[in-house]
Amino acid sequence: MTDEDKPVKVAEHKDIEDEGQTVTVKEVPDTPEEPTPEQPTTPDTPDTPSRTGNSPKTGDNTNIAFFLGLFALSGAGVAGTYFIRRRKRS
Repeated sequence: MTDEDKPVKVAEHKDIEDEGQTVTVKEVPDTPEEPTPEQPTTPDTPDTPSRTGNSPKTGDNTNIAFFLGLFALSGAGVAGTYFIRRRKRS
């Protein structure tokens, strides 16, 4: 374990042109052989889905008709309030 308060000097680079500090490669590395690509296989055809609809199953079973009715009822209430106030002002 090294102590963070006392850093240890690992290397020092003073003169890049110095022969003693340059790195030379004495042997040429072998070039690796190119791997031959494997031929792709055709994927299996997926099974037919059990559901017939196009929409995904989300787990939401909310009755939309209830909310549409509630929306219509609130719209009728707003319209009724508007017409009653208009009639009383005249």
